[in-house]
Amino acid sequence: LNLASLKTPQFSIRWPLQCDAMLLVGIYRYGFGNWEKIKDDKELNMNTKIFIREGDTLGAPDDKKLSRRAQTLLLKLSQEKSVTNKKSPSEKKPKHTKEKESQKKKVAAGPSKPKNQYRELLADYADVLAELKQLSSDTSEVLDKKVKIKKTKSCLIKLGEGIHGVADSSADSSKLEEKLWGYVQKSCRTAMDGAALQRLYLKLSSK
Repeated sequence: LNLASLKTPQFSIRWPLQCDAMLLVGIYRYGFGNWEKIKDDKELNMNTKIFIREGDTLGAPDDKKLSRRAQTLLLKLSQEKSVTNKKSPSEKKPKHTKEKESQKKKVAAGPSKPKNQYRELLADYADVLAELKQLSSDTSEVLDKKVKIKKTKSCLIKLGEGIHGVADSSADSSKLEEKLWGYVQKSCRTAMDGAALQRLYLKLSSK
């Protein structure tokens, strides 16, 4: 994994590439979100790099910042694996064997890989996405129009802030933001496309 190509996170403490590497090792050992176990693992030497309880190093990233950084690292890892797999020549196998393997991969993979990546990146905003989807599909007149507009704006602001936070550590943040807004549009089935949703968010957030 080429960590050097990633944008350095804007933490209040020094965060060298070694911290990114140890964070990934910790996630592999204990699972995503188990920051306390990662912090307490002496081999990882992350004790002063994580803030999760009183008395921890001031300025160290908390659980939300760690989640965003970890999601960026995992996305980068997934992208590099995808490129490597495309470059490596496949061994010649009988046609029927290839077809069987292809079917197995489709069943195991489920939805397309990018969609899964974007869903994972916005996992903290699943409730907001669900609310926006419900608002987009609601054609009844039970909900007051002004209330509906207010709720929709609130959802867009929350999602926009989340997308900006997730994409901020990416090497190509603008492209990732564009992709994430596209995912929001498809996931919530909004009348506006992803680019229009992004423009609306920027307009709302500037007020």
